[in-house]
Amino acid sequence: MNYQWYRNNILIVGANQVNYTVTQQGTYKVSISNSLGCSKTSSGIKIFGPPSVAVSVVGPLEICPPDSLRLLAPASLTNTYQWKLNGVNILGAIGNEFYAKTAGSYKVKVTDVFGCSKTSIAKNVIVNCPLVAESNEKYKMADGEFQIFPNPAAETIFISGQSDNISIYDINGKLVKVFINIDSVNLIDISGIDAGIYFISSGGRLISWW
Repeated sequence: MNYQWYRNNILIVGANQVNYTVTQQGTYKVSISNSLGCSKTSSGIKIFGPPSVAVSVVGPLEICPPDSLRLLAPASLTNTYQWKLNGVNILGAIGNEFYAKTAGSYKVKVTDVFGCSKTSIAKNVIVNCPLVAESNEKYKMADGEFQIFPNPAAETIFISGQSDNISIYDINGKLVKVFINIDSVNLIDISGIDAGIYFISSGGRLISWW
């Protein structure tokens, strides 16, 4: 018996065994002939490839806490999704979009209705909060001026020119502590916070770091 395989009705060179291993999606057929010249071609079987997992992002891969970054995978009603941060499944992150709020390496695993899965290339999100420094302790925002001192600090810091709630984030964008109803000049106790680099924000705007 002689065999010849076809993909999308195009002869596959060298594919003349009883078995053929598929490496591409498409419609496959096999034609079988004998020594008497009799032949018959099978009906086509359609092979689907893995689902699309190209994650799109609008803008740079950066966040400034408490803002987030939208990550979007191609939508499909028949696909299932699982987002991962640093290789670990994110609980409840099973839609085709995810809002990243912390720095890290984000991927999504997409599984289609046939059980075929594929994981996206990582999107590495960083924390980047731009400021214009006027001195070591003084920073200017679009709608005002603030002073934070001392910098660096160990136990307490002063914030002047501020009349809002204060949120402190670590360098990975994780919320560490919140201070409510800060006066225009106030002393803040940071003695319970580990040493490191932190971001101080108010109303979604970054003020400074120490």
